[in-house]
Amino acid sequence: RISFDFQRPEPPASESIRYFCPGEPAVLTATGENIVWYANTSYNDTLATGNEFRLASADNRSVYVRQTVDGITSYPAAVRVRFSQLKDTIIQQAPGALIAQRNNTFRYRWNYYNQQLPDTTFLINPEKNGRYSVTITDSICSRSLSTYYVKQPAVEKTSYFLCPTDTFPVIHA
Repeated sequence: RISFDFQRPEPPASESIRYFCPGEPAVLTATGENIVWYANTSYNDTLATGNEFRLASADNRSVYVRQTVDGITSYPAAVRVRFSQLKDTIIQQAPGALIAQRNNTFRYRWNYYNQQLPDTTFLINPEKNGRYSVTITDSICSRSLSTYYVKQPAVEKTSYFLCPTDTFPVIHA
């Protein structure tokens, strides 16, 4: 009977959780020898080999990384990948309102020029013409947006008259 003792190498050094903001390259790194990245703990779905792994999609998930040293494969290191819910967006204008990307977990800080407005949410009702900006923050990232707002005058009554000889309606307000 032949027996031998061998010791598995340590898992490769990597972050246990990695956060990404919109527009940031989603690249994971691990330090070790003969690195292999996997989609699951069955190790039957190889994602990449090498110390860097570029994620193809922005899905929250876990990936697993192992190294092989002197022909012996390590136990895996799990890496949780989390993406911010902030999106590339603009401030939308509606009659009497400015609207930012809505999410109940976001925090909003609106400013009129450089003056912070109190108690703001995803929507504000501007009272003056001028430059408004918003900083939207989730648990991972922040994004700042700005726009120039011009308050539209209220129209109390609109009348439409169409004459039989007109080819297009003439609008009188």
